[in-house]
Amino acid sequence: MNQKLLTTVFDFYHVTEHLSSFAEAAFDKKEEKQAWFKQACKQLKKGKTSLLIQSMISLKEEAKNMVDSLTSEINHLVKLEKAQRINYHLIAKLKLPLGSGESRKFNPSSC
Repeated sequence: MNQKLLTTVFDFYHVTEHLSSFAEAAFDKKEEKQAWFKQACKQLKKGKTSLLIQSMISLKEEAKNMVDSLTSEINHLVKLEKAQRINYHLIAKLKLPLGSGESRKFNPSSC
C-alpha cells in the first residue's frame, strides 16, 4: 500500500507579514527594518527558523518599546514552528508553491 504524506503549510507571505510587523516594532530606521526583514525571510526559506526565533528574542530583550508586539510576533512564529507548518525549505525542494500572496509592507522580492 502506498502511503501519502499530507501536511498543511502556513502561507509564506502571511508569515512574512508577521516578520514585517516585527521589523516595524523592533527598528526605527527604514534601512534597518528592510535589512532585517530580508535576512529573516532568507532564514525562514532555508529552514533556519530556530535561528530566526533566537534573533527575534535577542532583539526583544534589547527593546525599550513595543515589547508586547514583539512578543506576540515571536509567539506566533514559535507556534507555527512547533506545528511544523513553516517547513518552507522542504516545500521548496518539492518545487511546490510557498504561498499565494505577497507581503504588503515590504517588497516581497526581497524575500
